[in-house]
Amino acid sequence: MGKIRSATIGYRAQEGYFPASLDVLTSDARFGIKKEDLVDPWGEPFEYEHSGDKYVIWSSGPDRIMGTKDDTFGGDAALYVEVWRARQALSGDGLDANTLRDAMPERVPSITKTVRTREEQERQQEESFRKMEELRQALEETDKAMQVQRRTVAVGGVALLLGVVAIIGAILGWRYFRKRKRT
Repeated sequence: MGKIRSATIGYRAQEGYFPASLDVLTSDARFGIKKEDLVDPWGEPFEYEHSGDKYVIWSSGPDRIMGTKDDTFGGDAALYVEVWRARQALSGDGLDANTLRDAMPERVPSITKTVRTREEQERQQEESFRKMEELRQALEETDKAMQVQRRTVAVGGVALLLGVVAIIGAILGWRYFRKRKRT
């Protein structure tokens, strides 16, 4: 698994994003991954997921069941937990956070402590939406204030220009009348 993790990280370093699948690594000689490298010691293919700047590669271990104590994985443990929970939700098993904590491999106890209930997740999502709305409103207010400031600067610039024209006109007028007075 270490070789696959290194190749995955190398791919991201060179391409700027994680590969869409582990098969991509076998099609590029730069990464030194062969098809047979993508199979765990129990004859099952390694599984892989990525999301943004996270990735996880795992083997379900000798029992070939994801989410049991014999699983091995590399990459982001939190993403492993997310994938496991999503698969449980899709399978309809309806496992709760306590069952998740009991089933997870011992390598992720600190991660599983942070697993939230659906209600907590919804509450957190609502809070995030509320904060985003506040930021959007603050941005709109800032934009309006900047527009007012631009108008004020533009009006001030026009006023200054008119003032300069008036002064130049006064000076030219004064010179004109002074010349006429002498003649």
